[in-house]
Amino acid sequence: MASLELQKIHELRGRVRFRAPVLYRAFHLKDYLEGVLFRNGHIKKVKVNPLTATILLVFKPDIPIEKIEAELKSYLEKLPSPSEVKKLKSEAKPVVASLKEDGPPWHTMPVEEVLKLLGTDKEKGLARKTYEKLLQKYGPNILPEITPRTGWEIFFEQIKSVPVAILGVAAGISLFTGGIIDAVAILCVVGLNAYIGYKTEAEAERTISSLKKLLHPEALVIREGKVHRVPAETIVPGDIFLLRPGDYVPADGRIIEAERLSIDESALTGESLPVVKTEKPLPPNETYPLADRVNMCFMGTLVLGGHGKAVAVATGKDTEIGRIQLSLAEARPPETSIEKQLDEMGTKLVVLSGALCGAVFVLGVMRGFGFLEMLNTALSLAVAAVPEGLSTVATTTLALGVREMKKENIVVRRLSAIEALGSVQVMCLDKTGTITENRMTVTEVSCGKSYKPKDLENRYLNFSPAPQILFEEAQDELLSLLAVCVLCNESEVVKNGEKLSFRGTPTETALLEIAFKAGLDIEALRKAFPRVRIVHRAENRLYMVTVHSLPSGKFLYAIKGMPTQVLGLCGQVLKGGRLYPLDEEERIELTNLNDQLAVRGLRVLGVAFGISDDPEIDLDLKGEAPWCENFVWLGFVGMEDPIRPGIKDLISLLHQAGIRTVMITGDQAPTAYAIGKAINISGQDELVILDSSDFSHLNPEAFKGLLKRVSVFSRVSPADKLRIVQAFQDLGLKVAMTGDGINDIPALKAADIGVTTGSGTDVAKEVADIIIEDDQLGTMVLAVEKGRIIYKNIRKSLEFLLSTNISEIMVSVSANLAGLGQPLNQMQLLWINLVTDVFPGLALSLEPAEPGIMKEPPRDPQKPIMDTNDFKRLSLQASVISGASLFPYVYGLVRYGRGPKASTLSFLSLTASQLLHTLNCRSEKLTFLENSALPKNPHLAKCMWGTAAAHSLFFLPPIRKVLGLSPLGLIDTVLVAATSFGSLFFNAFLKKVIREGHL
Repeated sequence: MASLELQKIHELRGRVRFRAPVLYRAFHLKDYLEGVLFRNGHIKKVKVNPLTATILLVFKPDIPIEKIEAELKSYLEKLPSPSEVKKLKSEAKPVVASLKEDGPPWHTMPVEEVLKLLGTDKEKGLARKTYEKLLQKYGPNILPEITPRTGWEIFFEQIKSVPVAILGVAAGISLFTGGIIDAVAILCVVGLNAYIGYKTEAEAERTISSLKKLLHPEALVIREGKVHRVPAETIVPGDIFLLRPGDYVPADGRIIEAERLSIDESALTGESLPVVKTEKPLPPNETYPLADRVNMCFMGTLVLGGHGKAVAVATGKDTEIGRIQLSLAEARPPETSIEKQLDEMGTKLVVLSGALCGAVFVLGVMRGFGFLEMLNTALSLAVAAVPEGLSTVATTTLALGVREMKKENIVVRRLSAIEALGSVQVMCLDKTGTITENRMTVTEVSCGKSYKPKDLENRYLNFSPAPQILFEEAQDELLSLLAVCVLCNESEVVKNGEKLSFRGTPTETALLEIAFKAGLDIEALRKAFPRVRIVHRAENRLYMVTVHSLPSGKFLYAIKGMPTQVLGLCGQVLKGGRLYPLDEEERIELTNLNDQLAVRGLRVLGVAFGISDDPEIDLDLKGEAPWCENFVWLGFVGMEDPIRPGIKDLISLLHQAGIRTVMITGDQAPTAYAIGKAINISGQDELVILDSSDFSHLNPEAFKGLLKRVSVFSRVSPADKLRIVQAFQDLGLKVAMTGDGINDIPALKAADIGVTTGSGTDVAKEVADIIIEDDQLGTMVLAVEKGRIIYKNIRKSLEFLLSTNISEIMVSVSANLAGLGQPLNQMQLLWINLVTDVFPGLALSLEPAEPGIMKEPPRDPQKPIMDTNDFKRLSLQASVISGASLFPYVYGLVRYGRGPKASTLSFLSLTASQLLHTLNCRSEKLTFLENSALPKNPHLAKCMWGTAAAHSLFFLPPIRKVLGLSPLGLIDTVLVAATSFGSLFFNAFLKKVIREGHL
């Protein structure tokens, strides 16, 4: 069959291009075919070009081309029709590629086996020729970029709506029939709408680009036995690279040497605490999440402490961050409700206008009117049926919202995203870096009594104790504890003029910060007790010890670490400046205190010290016995990753707005539970937490059932976040996702609205819909409120525009059916639509929030923007307005006959009635007589005065001539005023009757 012809144009290993005539100009098949081919598991990249009828496929090199060709033919033999494709798109859920893993399990292999498999040497690295071959094979170590929208793409998105299309056709017909002025006027409206949308979205794109960090990282690599500093993009698999504090890991690597090496992987895994690395292989036959692969390092993470060496096992798109970014190709962000509903509205208007125009045209020709005359009449109805102001009002309302949010440090990347926030029902909040600040802070010190940070402020300022009273003759357990926190610490003091800062792991910098806050001179203290030995935490020794010289010639052992183990090392306790034996009752009491702190979700450290003549004491814990009776317990230090200011208030306001909040984190369950409790994430409901290990094996239906109760998800991976977001969407809920790390990217993309912070990763900014520049998530409530206001205001504008446009149709159709001629000519209808409709509609779109808007539940996103009841109500309003125009027209026909006088009466009555109708559209429930309960809208007053001023141009003869108007007498003027105000009061009465349920 010719339609199934498939011609191979060219092929390479892992790449082939076909020509399929069936795809020529089949634009409806492009997205469908790219999607199904990408998801078959073999194909990495798909590009379908309907203009050339070609398909480019990039697939795994080990897959035979014959198999790829056979699969492609099978898809081409069962291509869906355009209507089927449209149905599939409407039913499709946002999909993101599962983050599968390929390649050997590097984390379970011994170092020697890894090096052998990669063909490299631990000490010498790669040879130059080998490196060049590998660079040619794998290419540069860069991540795939997300292509930004071009200016033309942004522009054409503004003019693809159905109402704009029908206006373009109307302008073309006007031009063809000689109505150049009419055509120009219509096209000006279309062009203005497109320009506003283009400028706003293009400005948002530029803002996103300006937020990116222009990083050009470098790395230390070993090649041919020498250390070289090279651009990170030149690294290839097999390269040996060094890891130093402050360095970003340049590629995914297997650790081959680790000396106190700790890496912050929070941007990838969500874990707030740094991960201590080792070179030892992990046991095989087990599944290890990224956070548990302690012998691996990952591209884009940050080295915090120690040093090490790793061999690159993956670069560029094959790294973990690369996999995540590639998965964005499958992430389909759903349309927002306003986009869908305005499209539906446009379609309904096209059907309505087409039917009416056709009926009037046929009826007129059958009655003997001229073809050109009836064509102009039908064209007038087409102009009347499509509210030119609709797209302008919607776009401008959203654009003004975007600009207003920018003043609040919120960048809206998509014009309609701010509106979509108004329909969000579930807000998923990533914990690390979003709810919290991603830095450790000491919140409590317990040594005999409990101290909060404010209790310690400047407590020891200008206090220079003799060295012996700190330890050898200790008199103040709090002072001794803070001194140990300074000494048993590898973080560095960085001076910048008179200011001090600290560089190291978050935990150790937090300890220095609390000591500095208490007034200790950190540098003087370290100088008085020079360090002679360090013993770092080990797998079976979860504490750190530093050994220092004392002026007496003895040695100080400063200890911090896991409280239960540190407590097991001690035989005494310092209380009230005196030493006491650490008996069993005291140990039980201290253990209970540790449990109380841990249950609150704090990271708890035990602190102790000892004095010895021997600097080389064996530090391993021997059973239950204390290793030296003279070592002294000082107390506990409790730390937490601080919650960002305003988060609890944010959660409370979201709950008041009927929005459910869910926290997603990579942290352990106790920490997650404590933070969830602190910010009241579950509101009035019981706080239920679910760990990834408890839901990873559940089927989709069981998992969705659990979602209804769970408020906190712990130990989640990027794929888990995707699953959570998509499961909520499967329940029919609109989901917003906040996150700033690499691990949040797929979920941000798949969510209905993705929100990130200004300090977030570049790739997060690329895919997010909203960026909070100042990292203050409390302004999210403002965004939600603005979204609700915008939606309500668009409905108000729609109520005005549709009721007035329907009234124009009723006037024209009723008069034609009754044989009364055409009351309104084309230029009069265009004047009404451009002046009387657009500007009041814009003023209504700027209405301030009605009282209680943030105490209403989210609107149903499935409900159309205007339902059947709304159209019934609008039809009643339009009937009243059209009656106010037809009555003076009939009066004019009786008194003056068919001509400009009668047309003028109809035109002025209609414009005045429509303008006054604006007052009734300020609220969906309140009438204009009850508007005192609403906030003032200065834009509306300006608009009404401005529109009235524009109508004063009717006194100018040239304007009257263009519009076909005649001067009116006193009685005529009184009649116009009476019918106009009569329609205002009668519509107010109807609104009250409908509100009270009597109609």
